[in-house]
Amino acid sequence: MLVLSRKKLQTIRIGQEDVELTVLEIRGSTVKIGINAPDDAPDDVPVRRGELGPNVEATVASTERGSLWRVAR
Repeated sequence: MLVLSRKKLQTIRIGQEDVELTVLEIRGSTVKIGINAPDDAPDDVPVRRGELGPNVEATVASTERGSLWRVAR
């Protein structure tokens, strides 16, 4: 496991795809993270929250106004 420390509005870039994670807000023990990917990234990218287990999957779909998150159970 790679462990990185970031402050508010600092970013982490991942891989050749230029995926960027940004720390948007830190409130107590809760951290809000924004995820940016290039426009030519695949339309549907599975995003799984580990605490929800393998049966719940959120999918990011591109829209004209940005990204739309769909949660499938």
